[in-house]
Amino acid sequence: VNALFGDPPDDREVDSILRATIGEMVEAGADTVSVEIPGLDELTSASGVINYEAKFDLMDYFAATPGAPVSSLKEILDQGLYDEALEGAFLRRERVESRDPEAYLAAMAKRDALAAALLKVLDENDLDALVYPTVRRRPALIGEGQSGSTCQVSAGSGLPALAVPGGFTEDGLPTALELLGRPFDDAHLVAMAYAYEQAVHPRRDPPAAPPLEDGAAPAPIAFEVAPGAGPGEGETFRGHFVFDPVL
Repeated sequence: VNALFGDPPDDREVDSILRATIGEMVEAGADTVSVEIPGLDELTSASGVINYEAKFDLMDYFAATPGAPVSSLKEILDQGLYDEALEGAFLRRERVESRDPEAYLAAMAKRDALAAALLKVLDENDLDALVYPTVRRRPALIGEGQSGSTCQVSAGSGLPALAVPGGFTEDGLPTALELLGRPFDDAHLVAMAYAYEQAVHPRRDPPAAPPLEDGAAPAPIAFEVAPGAGPGEGETFRGHFVFDPVL
């Protein structure tokens, strides 16, 4: 999907990497074609519904969960049970007063229109999936906001999508491509992703993450340190440490 690849200077590094990744898909046997989706920006804007649904979905979830420590988003806010980075989003969602305000109904109508436009392109071009960057820009550092996301295409249409590893930036940061398919075509998407990964082997082991042990994360390692005492001196202190190789 041409419109979902980056053109501004900040997007060009990831754009170049992922276009090379698509080239590897072609070498592995995939057929590709460039497509345009008329009015994509307008269709994806205001198609999100999480701000309208989250408050009430959380309320329903807590009501159905025995022993839940809170019963609503309001209680989460009142008790400060959230990361400060989420405060703005949580306050915005708490202000919604009903389950079906007019803005929510308008967003739902946009979702139908977006899904129809995506399916039309899939059908007219006899495609198995649409391919585009998961994020058009380099991964942000922890604590910074991430720009360049294309998640609204799947989230706003309700169509299934999955991300596959792309290439890496010169300093080792990962990129990814997203595959979007038809309704309930999840198995087909997984099969395509698996075939690509088996042919190209794009993944790298994280440099600081330990290997799994019997399919699980390795257990923390506990140890004790006591400095040696000089002749005739008693022990001064003893230290207990726990090293978690996952953190």
